[in-house]
Amino acid sequence: MVRWTCRSLTARLVRDQVFTAIHYSSVFLLLDQADLHPHRLLYWKRSHDPDFVAKTVHVLWYYEHAQALAARGQPVFCLDEKTQIQLLGRQEPDLPMEPGRPLRREHEYVRHGVGNLLLIHDVAAGTLFGTTPDYNRSPQLTQALEQHVALYPKARRLHYILDNGPTHDSAHTRAWLRRQQGRVRLHFTPTGASWLNQGELALSSFSRRFLRDRVWTHRNQFPAHIQASIAQHNRHQAHPFDWSFTRNRFHQWNCCRTSSTGH
Repeated sequence: MVRWTCRSLTARLVRDQVFTAIHYSSVFLLLDQADLHPHRLLYWKRSHDPDFVAKTVHVLWYYEHAQALAARGQPVFCLDEKTQIQLLGRQEPDLPMEPGRPLRREHEYVRHGVGNLLLIHDVAAGTLFGTTPDYNRSPQLTQALEQHVALYPKARRLHYILDNGPTHDSAHTRAWLRRQQGRVRLHFTPTGASWLNQGELALSSFSRRFLRDRVWTHRNQFPAHIQASIAQHNRHQAHPFDWSFTRNRFHQWNCCRTSSTGH
């Protein structure tokens, strides 16, 4: 059995003669008293990066000083990508909600291809910048960075926090970075710890609000919808994240291993 229920566990206990007879509600009470949850599964992930501590402290320093750095002309950004977004349509239009009835949608879908989204999150302001490249490759990454850098002509230096995707540290990207002569800095999260990238949070929030359950009639709708959604976010919803995982909290967590999984 991969995933137990109270009824299946009760049947197994009786079959294995642990009890001669027992009701499933009693099994539920026993599990509840012991605070056991056989129906749940909790994943954990550990970074094996040998420089895990140094890279984490480095990234967290930029989060803690993002406001001060922005005031000194050195804004901090987080970059992340969402690739292969399924652009699904329907043959029949949705039926709007009514009292006592939710919105109804045809079960069958029509594929209109896929879209890619590259999103850059301003750590201090919470605003977004995005592009919709046809491919998730290094030239598309550097092109998006060039467009974004051009928006900050007076900035002394621009910092980008990003994960270890293959396009982020490719020869093409490194060559582009050298041409910036130090004005653009890339800061990488530890390998296997992309959860330190606030760009993941921004991308997840943006997807839930503007992409989930969207019905598409043509692939060409995707770029315009993304830009309109980013404009709406920046106008009405933009705000910095309340990021409480500071360097002090990280050291406490790393030294004492206070995670709920014990790892």
